[in-house]
Amino acid sequence: MIPPVIAFFLPAPADVDVSGQKELSTSLWVGVALIIAPVFETLVLQFAPARLAEKWALSGWKRYALMILPFAAVHVVPAVLLPSLVNGLGGGYTLGLCYFVCMTRSHKHAVLATAAVHALHNCILLLFSLFDVGS
Repeated sequence: MIPPVIAFFLPAPADVDVSGQKELSTSLWVGVALIIAPVFETLVLQFAPARLAEKWALSGWKRYALMILPFAAVHVVPAVLLPSLVNGLGGGYTLGLCYFVCMTRSHKHAVLATAAVHALHNCILLLFSLFDVGS
């Protein structure tokens, strides 16, 4: 599922699928889901809050809340509020934890590892949606 913040700027699949360019729209969505979104969200929703937590000397739950809540807010879809909120909170916690664990080595390693975990998650979801698993 592409977050509404990013999906807002992308053309709808119907807009892209003109004169037999369905492959282009699919590859565009794959590129966004597997490359652009994980890197962008890691920089904005994990790296920036981690740096702020360091700057403000936050620790404990405040440090985690600074990462979890923005991630959850970006991933909330009003039509499916509860599932998207659970997904956002769980994803924010998991990716935040991944970032904080890897941050002990360096922020560069933390960004790369977190973006890779996020991309893997999106890849699994994309495969489920492409092959209609679970519907």
